[in-house]
Amino acid sequence: MTQGGLKVATAFWSYAHSDDDGSDGQIRRLKEQVDHAFKRHSGEQLKSFFDRYGAPRLEWGDEWRSKINMTISGTTFFIAVLSPSYLKSANCQGEFLQFWEKARESDLEELLLPILWVNVYPETQTEHQIWEIAKEHQYIDWTSIRKLDEKLADYKALIDEMGERLADAARKVSTKPEVIPLDAESKVGAAGGDLTDGDAGVRPGYVDPDESLPLRLTLETGIHAHHLEIHLQEAAAALQQMNSGVSIEPLPAAASAGERLIYFR
Repeated sequence: MTQGGLKVATAFWSYAHSDDDGSDGQIRRLKEQVDHAFKRHSGEQLKSFFDRYGAPRLEWGDEWRSKINMTISGTTFFIAVLSPSYLKSANCQGEFLQFWEKARESDLEELLLPILWVNVYPETQTEHQIWEIAKEHQYIDWTSIRKLDEKLADYKALIDEMGERLADAARKVSTKPEVIPLDAESKVGAAGGDLTDGDAGVRPGYVDPDESLPLRLTLETGIHAHHLEIHLQEAAAALQQMNSGVSIEPLPAAASAGERLIYFR
């Protein structure tokens, strides 16, 4: 991004597909309306990745991996549409926490924009963590607005406020150097870029490996622990289903899960 410019601003919309399907594409329309509002307040386009409709659908995966693995500088917004279905989705959980970790370690937390679509009631530790992060980042409450006619003034006003908030955040981060993590620096260097600017000294954003290693290990441990928790929950649910749903003669009803597994195989 050039100084004060917004030409490369992008936005990733993270949402539960069932929420969009159940509202006849209302979240998709909201995305389009926010794009227009951003243009109105910034004078620049916002390239939005929505995952399901149009050409950006094919680009979501590659663009997402690039932003998460390398750098989110250049104004990359993450717009999370929160609902009970969102909190229960392992994919949505992973996207949210990955971006939050990246934004936090890059000192660009203003790029996270949570939208409360339907009131949530967190149950697991991960769900509580996501909800607490959303509250810390001043989520936009859409629980009542989404029920209104999209042509009403209140509906349009909130969209305009969202566009203004995104434009303000984009201007703010355009002059704010990103603190690039060690992993991203290593990949940039491997691709042919130097970590320093010759006699000018260390390039802005460079992190000393000795200082960043403990932080990086801590962040990586947290992310791996989150994914492990999800896999353990899925495995426990599968074992419970096997224990209650498999009945093979001549096994008695009180047979253990291990005995059922042996007979099942």
